[in-house]
Amino acid sequence: MLIEDDAATRAAYRRLLEGYGCFVHEEEDGVAGVRAVRQITPDVVVTDVIMPGMDGCDVARTLRSTLATCAIPIIAATGEVTRPQAAERDLFDVVLHKPFEARELVAAIERVCPAGAAAFDSRNSRRTGRTPPALS
Repeated sequence: MLIEDDAATRAAYRRLLEGYGCFVHEEEDGVAGVRAVRQITPDVVVTDVIMPGMDGCDVARTLRSTLATCAIPIIAATGEVTRPQAAERDLFDVVLHKPFEARELVAAIERVCPAGAAAFDSRNSRRTGRTPPALS
């Protein structure tokens, strides 16, 4: 699950993850993202932190408070150096600061999501010598 309010960033993440063989469901805001997570129960959630309305911290708090979604790994992608705050960092399994390299996102998903490591078929992509692009 990808929750990101910026359409260009969302498209870049989607292309990257689909290139690694992942099925990507995406939403453009926190409310729709939480609703979709409850419906499809994804293997992992990648969310922007700073979004209008329900931000990424509120998304994580909501998901962590429900038995059906509390164990889903959540990766925060933020352009703000000061966000999330120390207390909010515990809501996320990984916090990535934009801009980051594509391989950092892939490695984070592989680290927190056993299904993600298999889904990425990353050994195959490494054999091809393909260098993931930088994401911002």
